[in-house]
Amino acid sequence: MIAVILGGLEALWPAFEMDDLPVACAFRRATGMPCPGCGLTRAWVALGRGAVEESLTFHRLGWVVMLYVVLQTIRHALWLWARRWREVIERPGKWLDRALILLAIVLFANWGLVLAGS
Repeated sequence: MIAVILGGLEALWPAFEMDDLPVACAFRRATGMPCPGCGLTRAWVALGRGAVEESLTFHRLGWVVMLYVVLQTIRHALWLWARRWREVIERPGKWLDRALILLAIVLFANWGLVLAGS
């Protein structure tokens, strides 16, 4: 949601540019190197305004992480809203939880590629 808001700000307010934002990553500020999630916010903002190619330049897995967050949000909203269906909702929800491990592995593999210059 915040990414969509920032994307809208960037589109509607010409003086606002994502590149003007300070580096918020403590790891990057401390080491000078990007972390596995560096660029995700900018990638999400670009996705929020429909700039898919630009999003991929900020973080090539930004769309995957965003998809995961959206699916988890839907899962938890349904769980809260449909009390009678909680057991049914939790079956695919467990797969989503397990997918987080795979997502972390993929993010760290991508990080290795970024550090190697690929």
